[in-house]
Amino acid sequence: PEVIWTWMACWKLGAAMVPLNTALRGVGLATLVDHTEAKAVLLDPQLEPNLVASGAAIPNLKFRFGDDTDGFTGRPPFIRLEDPDPATVCAIIYTSGTTDASKGVMLSQTSFAVAGRAVAETMAEATVDSVLHTSLPLFHVAALQLAICCVLAAGCTLVLRERFDVEGFWEDLEREGATIFHC
Repeated sequence: PEVIWTWMACWKLGAAMVPLNTALRGVGLATLVDHTEAKAVLLDPQLEPNLVASGAAIPNLKFRFGDDTDGFTGRPPFIRLEDPDPATVCAIIYTSGTTDASKGVMLSQTSFAVAGRAVAETMAEATVDSVLHTSLPLFHVAALQLAICCVLAAGCTLVLRERFDVEGFWEDLEREGATIFHC
């Protein structure tokens, strides 16, 4: 869920989140990280060794999910942010690179809002009473548009699984009361 909160914070800041495939290693990972020209990186501590080993130019500003913030003293200043322009790029999603090198697809806030609303209203017929279950990886556009933005548009509940479990899938759906699933 940290990725979702981070993405929403990026939306509000007018920044773009660039989620990368967690299976990337070596030159493939370094190429994408370097291409992004990122000013900051937020990562799972378990993946940090892969990033370092890749040889990528890592930004000086690094945050790790689960970092201890107990050392913070004082109160952060209240900052009122203006709503960003809906045409603002809020995510750059890299293609899988099956036919050629991966390409960064720049997606605006509007594109996600429209996709979420369309999925919620037509494909999923989601309502506030719906429970959407997904195990799609959050670096993939399908997870962001078909699941996360659908949930935001419909106001329904999200059940997020780390990975697809073929043996426990149907039990998961029943236990969670899922009415919609994307996998």
